[in-house]
Amino acid sequence: MNLTTEQINQIDTFLERNDVKYLDIKLELLDHIASQIEALISDQNSSFEEAFTIITTHWKPRFRSSSSFLIGVVYSFPKIVLDRLVARVKKYTLFLFCFGVLFCIPMVYYKDYGRLILAPFDGLFTTLTILLSMVFYFLLIKINIHSKSTSYRFLVNQSAPVIILIMFFNIVLDQEVIELKLFYTLLILFQATIAFQNYRLHTSFIKKLTKA
Repeated sequence: MNLTTEQINQIDTFLERNDVKYLDIKLELLDHIASQIEALISDQNSSFEEAFTIITTHWKPRFRSSSSFLIGVVYSFPKIVLDRLVARVKKYTLFLFCFGVLFCIPMVYYKDYGRLILAPFDGLFTTLTILLSMVFYFLLIKINIHSKSTSYRFLVNQSAPVIILIMFFNIVLDQEVIELKLFYTLLILFQATIAFQNYRLHTSFIKKLTKA
């Protein structure tokens, strides 16, 4: 059977009351819950209200408030939302860790030689940092003006403080730590690239939502 609009709205209200506010995740969960309710009604000849109570009771523990170091301990989300955010961030964090280790090894062992090679590019690193920051903040403004709330938008907004700090440190560093300046430049390039990917996913989702 297909659920009515009123019944779908009841599921949507349940998700909103449990603080599922990002549209992309909410629609995904709504589809899962609706499918389970439909299956229960079909298999056990239950009423919608009975099936709704059984299924939402089963889902309730997944909506307890949780936080994660990977996302930021200042943020709290329903566990099921947090799990999805962590899954997206985890692969980027692992990449950054591996990159940091691989970058530091040659820079430690060949520090003087590395500084000699990198010194002429000091101005270039500063310029790239400023340009990448400007591109990021253009995306940040664009994704927050007249736009719906999605998990992709949250991840773009979450990158803002990190990019501000990296930009500040990279501008004030001098040639004595030019290898660190290179590292920060590559880091801000990575952060801006991830932000752009999340921006693209956000706009793609909103377009699909508009057409639906």
